[in-house]
Amino acid sequence: MPSFARRWSDGPNKWLADNPRVLGAGALVLGLILVGLGVSALLTGQARTKYGGQVEGGQAKVLAIAWLGFGIVCVAFGLFKIVGGGP
Repeated sequence: MPSFARRWSDGPNKWLADNPRVLGAGALVLGLILVGLGVSALLTGQARTKYGGQVEGGQAKVLAIAWLGFGIVCVAFGLFKIVGGGP
């Protein structure tokens, strides 16, 4: 990694290491958004792709399950950091 990138990332990394609840809150918010998208896609049977196209049926179900999976992982990581992940 070039030295300028290493120097730039040291500050935020140290700050997040000192304040793990902020990192946990960010992960929790992202996870809740993903879980919401997944539940919505499962209930309606329709989902949007990142380019705005709409998918239906089996493709929407697979996309919803992926969103739910990643959302649950983000929520679990966020709760871990908020509850006991500090130094």
